Amino acid sequence: MDAARVSLSVDDWPVVRMEFAGSVTPADMGHVISQLLDLVARAEREGCRIGLLALLDSLNPARVTAGMRKEHVELLRKHLPRLAAVTCAEARLVTSPILRGVLTAMSWLLPHPWPVEVFSQERDAFEWLKQRCCAECA
Repeated sequence: MDAARVSLSVDDWPVVRMEFAGSVTPADMGHVISQLLDLVARAEREGCRIGLLALLDSLNPARVTAGMRKEHVELLRKHLPRLAAVTCAEARLVTSPILRGVLTAMSWLLPHPWPVEVFSQERDAFEWLKQRCCAECA
């Protein structure tokens, strides 16, 4: 089984770069949500909104079962109102048609209240987010 790797970076704040690789479990997602909630608190303190840059091309869609998708969605649903209050947009880097299908199915279960766009180039995704996210965060 391929090992999961999940990392978050705020080097380009207010853009939050999230990289997912391997077989990400609901426990991994719980850790990501916890880190995101810390960043939500930072955005609230600073009075700004964040952009989410989700790098998903290294995920293994064959290992994401229907049950795991449901658990991921339920975990996100629990924290969606707080995330939505400070999220301006989400850009996803996805080139795999299979993974795009998995993400589409998940978004049917839980539509995001912020704009979500899918890109094949990280540079384009980052620029799209920069245009939509607040300038008051430095």
